[in-house]
Amino acid sequence: MIDLDMVRNDVKGILNQSFGINLKCMRTDKLIKCHFNANSKVIYENGAVGTEITALITLEDAKNLRLKDEIEILGARYEITKSVLESQVLKRLFLREI
Repeated sequence: MIDLDMVRNDVKGILNQSFGINLKCMRTDKLIKCHFNANSKVIYENGAVGTEITALITLEDAKNLRLKDEIEILGARYEITKSVLESQVLKRLFLREI
């Protein structure tokens, strides 16, 4: 079985690489590294397909964020509209540009 702490550290290391994007929470003024995707493909429950603005962060960093928090990524402001557990170590934030 894979050690979950090792996976957490590996994922955090990957997000902290130079290609990681800074996400700034306006409520806490905290910077978090994320994987940002302005056009994430989403398959909805009814089978429809669309795109959403999303950011992928570690579960540890997700503890500092709440729904409806305003964040800034690459100079644009977003509101967190939904948060989904992506895996045992990652959380996907669904965003709305404001």
